[in-house]
Amino acid sequence: LTLEQVKECEKRFKMKALELASKEKDLRGVRESIEVYDSELEVKQKMVQSLNDEIDSKSKESREIKRVIEQQTSELVVMQKQLGSIRSSCEMEERDKEKELGLLKKQIESEEKKLLQLKREKEVVTGIKKKDLELTLSKIEESSQQLADVNHQLESQRRQLEMQSVEQVSKRMEFESLRESSKRLVFDLGVKEKRFQELNNLIKISGEQLNLKSKELEEIERELKLKRRLRQMSTVLVNREKQPQQNAEEEPEPIDTLMPEISASLTRHEVSSVLRATPNRAGFVLEQVQDGIRQGSTSQDTFLETLVLIFEELVKIQGPDESQLLQLQAREVATLWKERITIEAPKSTLEALAFLLFIIAYGLKTLINEEETALLASSIAQYGQAPRLFGYLSLNPKIREFVEELIKKSLYIPAVRLICLVNLDKEDKEVSFSPSELLKKEITTFRRSALENRSTQAKERDGGRLRAILELVADYKLKIDLPGDLIAKLMVEGERSAPVAHCSVIHVASSSNPRAGLKKKQLGQTKTVLVKHTGVKQENLGTTLPADVKSIKLRASSSRTYQRRGN
Repeated sequence: LTLEQVKECEKRFKMKALELASKEKDLRGVRESIEVYDSELEVKQKMVQSLNDEIDSKSKESREIKRVIEQQTSELVVMQKQLGSIRSSCEMEERDKEKELGLLKKQIESEEKKLLQLKREKEVVTGIKKKDLELTLSKIEESSQQLADVNHQLESQRRQLEMQSVEQVSKRMEFESLRESSKRLVFDLGVKEKRFQELNNLIKISGEQLNLKSKELEEIERELKLKRRLRQMSTVLVNREKQPQQNAEEEPEPIDTLMPEISASLTRHEVSSVLRATPNRAGFVLEQVQDGIRQGSTSQDTFLETLVLIFEELVKIQGPDESQLLQLQAREVATLWKERITIEAPKSTLEALAFLLFIIAYGLKTLINEEETALLASSIAQYGQAPRLFGYLSLNPKIREFVEELIKKSLYIPAVRLICLVNLDKEDKEVSFSPSELLKKEITTFRRSALENRSTQAKERDGGRLRAILELVADYKLKIDLPGDLIAKLMVEGERSAPVAHCSVIHVASSSNPRAGLKKKQLGQTKTVLVKHTGVKQENLGTTLPADVKSIKLRASSSRTYQRRGN
């Protein structure tokens, strides 16, 4: 190479160096402009973010606008990423200035174009956002104004409603007063019309009322006659009860050896006829019971025996009366009677029996609770009416307890009756006693008392006990040994005391012979039996009593009503 060529090359290099320096200056200017753009972009982003915060705080309706702004911010982020890539590319271009100088020019131009385009787009976007913000602000102001107007309207409407409510209250009071006055007018008119009609009816039916009053007087006279008759019967019973008490010897009568069947001189037929002849029999009986409670007659056995007969016949004739007035009166009488009875330990078991029959006759089962029912029932378990009462009072599951209590008191005959009536010895496998064994114990105590010197009343009790034993053996086919000398002695004593016994027997079908019971029902519930002693030799009695003992004829020394029970 020649010097000239070298100089030319140097000149060229210098020119290129100058050009490169100028290019570097231009590049620095571009960088500075880019940094300015970046700072402006950051400032604008902060402004956009602050505007977004203001929009979010002012109204919920700007949520859609916020979403658009977030989209634009995402686009700005993309742009920032693009600028980052541009920066990296510029740095690479700076490193490779010599190799890619031409490319840098083109790239710088393209970048400038892109920056211009971005500026334009950014200006457009910011203008749109400003317009949107202005619109949202105007909408918020309008909505706040509308809310104020609505609040004002609501306040005015509330005041109007208060005024209307006050007016309605006053109108309602006026309407109520008008209604009351109209009701009074209607009532007065109705009363006047009724009075007018009543006057007309009184004028028309005056003759009929005279006839009815005459008939009522006849019925009242008839009821008075019946009441006199019943009171005379009760006074006769009281006198008959007092006489044997005065003539009786002073001998204690233990309850556990007594067969407490209900006795009365009034027959069931007489009581039934009196009740059937009474028009209002339930009210009539209720009146008699109320008078007896007030006069203290419930402490007299004769009065209680009469009540037992009356209540039993009343149930057979008509059953519980469903009249509300009568039920109310019966409940009052029962409450009064209940207050005078010591339910935990009744002074008279006969009174407890009469009280329970009164409850059955008038349908007052709810008057006593379960505990009171059990206490009263335990005191009347020895009576013949006990099984029917247990069934009505739903006490069949407690019969075992009553039987055990009777056995503890040595009342074997009523215990055997309950066992046989409900088949307790067959149904309950836990039962540790049998009817035959209990009757043997009764006969043992019975024989001891029969061999002693006794009063007339004690002999009568022994006769009743023997009769009850024979009935149980006959009705329930029990096999038991009876001493022949004991039977003969009692029969001889009965022959000396009285030749004839007049007994009123109630027959009920036995479980062992239902056909015989049905035949007895067809013939009639009540039957009067006259038993005459014809003489029985001791050798014909034997020592073992067969199952059928109905052919043996007995006599009692006094008139007694007893009940023969079966299942």
